[in-house]
Amino acid sequence: MLRAAGRTLLLGILAVFIQAQQEPAALLSRVRARAEDTYRRLPNYMCTQTVDRTESHPVHQPAVNSCDQRAAERKVRPVYSDRLRLDVAASSEGELYSWVGESRFHERGLFDLVKQGSMSTGSFRGFLGSVFHNDGVTFTYLGETSEKGRLLASYGFRVPLENSHYVFGPTGHRALTGYDGTFQVDPKTADLVRLVILIDRPPPETGACESSTTMDYGLVRLNDTDFQLPTQTHLHIRNMDGAEMDNTTVYSGCHEFVGESEVTFGPPGAVPAAESEPVREPALALPEGVPFRLVLTQDIPTATAAAGDRIAAKLATAIHDASRQVLVPAGTPVVCRILRISDDYSGVPVVTILFRLEALEIDGAARPFNAIVDSKVQTFDRGRGALLRNVELGTLEDILRERGVAKLRFWGVPRDYLVKRGMESNWVTGKGGP
Repeated sequence: MLRAAGRTLLLGILAVFIQAQQEPAALLSRVRARAEDTYRRLPNYMCTQTVDRTESHPVHQPAVNSCDQRAAERKVRPVYSDRLRLDVAASSEGELYSWVGESRFHERGLFDLVKQGSMSTGSFRGFLGSVFHNDGVTFTYLGETSEKGRLLASYGFRVPLENSHYVFGPTGHRALTGYDGTFQVDPKTADLVRLVILIDRPPPETGACESSTTMDYGLVRLNDTDFQLPTQTHLHIRNMDGAEMDNTTVYSGCHEFVGESEVTFGPPGAVPAAESEPVREPALALPEGVPFRLVLTQDIPTATAAAGDRIAAKLATAIHDASRQVLVPAGTPVVCRILRISDDYSGVPVVTILFRLEALEIDGAARPFNAIVDSKVQTFDRGRGALLRNVELGTLEDILRERGVAKLRFWGVPRDYLVKRGMESNWVTGKGGP
């Protein structure tokens, strides 16, 4: 009788043990099905992503560039930061990007828009497919974790090189690499909570020591359907020279729009090559070399403004032809776009804003036109009644091919500096159409 009871108890324990071992596999199947469903249905939807980027340099430059520095020797300090705002959409072939509010996407990729600094693709949709819809991925159950009183199931995974499409590295030195990672899910709903992509010791030609991408997920309701979309992602890269790059991306404004990942990084310094076409109206034909003055009609809060944002301005003076006939009257609204807004605090703090004139609003239509900043004349602020000595306005040598790009530099101002409306700048009409 005791032996029978003992066998019954043993069989009961064994049954519970086997069930416990089967549950992680069953949950994984549900998670993969949920992720694949979002991956399959996501095309034709878009979100706005705001990217805050920071680059930090070593406090003490290492004698030798190496990935073997001890943590105590890797102290860094931030020297540069900027912010970008773009629209991202999913397509059957990958992710599409445009400057915020362009209302349409182009065939160019993200790295055609933003050519400098660390950027990555794949977080919006690509990783869902490459991790959860990839037969070459191996998974490991890591157990349960608790986060803010919430019980989560944790898994590890490995994507080998032969099953990876993850391209990593700076332009000219990119390499295909495999990667590891972890993810946490809600065992009750099989919803993805967090996905972490890890690259330890990337190929030497990339110049990087490590990279991690952390994606926090939430449910977004679109057309009566729940999608598992990232709410925030964080990219961290550490280079052999000790430099570190950190990008924090926040997603917002997701709505219907009626992959695999690639990462590139490099030193900031050049304006993003934005060749946006905000309107489809024909370009306005103006004679070349006609001077005019522009005035901002809105404030630019540097604490929240981002590259990609449009800013409003108007003509402070009319555009005349050689016979003094008015071609475009004073007061005509001008659409401008910020191409870069950054803080440099490696020495004296400097806030830099690059912006371009995109179109004149004439008779209810936005008409693209070319204009080049007149670097011979300082920016003038009528509100103060004096020249702004801490503002430098002019063209940049590395973007001379970009028409209509002006640079404002504010020295020794706080990072939340407010550029007030009323600031004027001098321009001349450019040659040809945009």
